[in-house]
Amino acid sequence: MTKNLSYAAIWLAIGFLTSHLVHMFPILVGQILLPLHLVVLLAGRLSGPVVGGTTGMMLPLMTAVTLGRPPIQPPVALFMSAELFCYGLIMGLMKRQNVYKALLLSWITGRVVFALSLLVIAPMLGFRMETFSSLMLSFAIGVPGVLVQLLLIPAVSGRVSLSETV
Repeated sequence: MTKNLSYAAIWLAIGFLTSHLVHMFPILVGQILLPLHLVVLLAGRLSGPVVGGTTGMMLPLMTAVTLGRPPIQPPVALFMSAELFCYGLIMGLMKRQNVYKALLLSWITGRVVFALSLLVIAPMLGFRMETFSSLMLSFAIGVPGVLVQLLLIPAVSGRVSLSETV
């Protein structure tokens, strides 16, 4: 329990710092590079499902409150929190599986949760969110970030193995 708490705190600090550095640039840089996604996927892969899921759930909310990104109004931070929770949880549950298979399943599940949040839950909360084509455009903007994840996560998880100590 103490190890998980310590690892989660470290991942949250890394995510906060990464987000702060990326958001010093124009607003689209964060949407292109997906810094929170990268940190949460690594947290799940290296530290397991509890740490990955916790980091994924907390990081968007923490950076929204302190840095203003992702925005709280409209509630993108809440939807990202659900998406990143899925990323961290699934990467952690599949940490012994092929990293590419784990990434693919995490991405699909997280993006479906995010899309459903935007299309179903947002209107229930009184927010008129983007159309389906705008949603697809936002996914397309993040392709460079996905490519970075595709290169870095297998390399880092092959070299660092925190999962053996958790």
